[in-house]
Amino acid sequence: MKEQRRNIRVACAEKCVLHHPNWSYLTSVKNISFGGALVHSPTHDLHVGDYCKVTMDGNAIREYSCKIVRVNADNVALTFTDMHILPPVV
Repeated sequence: MKEQRRNIRVACAEKCVLHHPNWSYLTSVKNISFGGALVHSPTHDLHVGDYCKVTMDGNAIREYSCKIVRVNADNVALTFTDMHILPPVV
């Protein structure tokens, strides 16, 4: 079965924080698109259907609300459900 994508993925090595309801982990984004991201999985305590947030610090701190759509031994695939640009902390 051919995998169908809606958005073009871009390879990425940006650090991020993956926030699950009970914990937060520093990890990295492997690739990203307008619709979601593939993130290195820091734990095995992730399940398809769970909701989480990913925070990335580029030119501005961006926080993405996500739904987990795939989990394997090394990675977790996320689909973005919302995005916020957070104000800088001075």
